[in-house]
Parts: sequence; structure tokens; C-alpha cells
Amino acid sequence: VMVHTKKRVRTAKSLKAELDRVFSLWVRHRGIDGNGKNKCVTCGAVKPIAELQAGHWHSRRYLATRWEPSNVHVQCPRCNIFLNGNYPSYSRFMYKTYSAEVMDELHVLHKRVTKLTRADLEQMIAKYA
Repeated sequence: VMVHTKKRVRTAKSLKAELDRVFSLWVRHRGIDGNGKNKCVTCGAVKPIAELQAGHWHSRRYLATRWEPSNVHVQCPRCNIFLNGNYPSYSRFMYKTYSAEVMDELHVLHKRVTKLTRADLEQMIAKYA
């Protein structure tokens, strides 16, 4: 008797969740020090990466910039959640780190309607995992 095992196709929702997970780890590891810590870009708090988050300059609800490295940086929960991203400090960080031009490009990009295929999501998962 032949048993057919069909490979389950992952939903776009589950792929986005996996991409969020690997991208957040990637962001929090970027700039990590030798002790497994990183620094909040908005207040300067130094914490273990497990206590930090991937904070978005333009909200993660915008797919065009949700996984854009220049739009996402390490933030402590206080800045990211309780101060709603600490936008004034985040904007100063963005200006110092990049430029007004990059900020303008991200501002235009975040409004772009973006449709990502499962293949796009799988490719980004492989890139950041």
C-alpha cells in the first residue's frame, strides 16, 4: 500500500510570523557586543538581546518597510511599546545614522502597496535566518 504524504503548504500568515521571528533576531544581533547585549537606539539602554525588541520607525503594519533593515532597529520595550516607538528620538537616530534622503525614501516606500508571495516570504526567511 502506497502512502502519500503531502507536504503541507505554509500559509502566508505563518510565513510572516516566521519572518517576523527571524528578522527580529537578526535586527537584535546587529551591533551586538561581546556580552550578548545591544543598545536601544532611542534611549541608549544596554540590555541582553532577549530583553530587546525590533522597533520600527515606520510601523510594522506597512509591509513595504516591515522587513526593511534601515527601518528597523534595536529598541527597549519602554521606548518601543510604552513610548510608542519614542518617535522624536528615533527620528534623530535615523537622521544621524542615515540621512534626510534615506528618511524621505522610507517615507515614500512605507506607503507603497506591497503584495508578497509565499516565495518572497520564504526567500526573506532564508536571508535573515
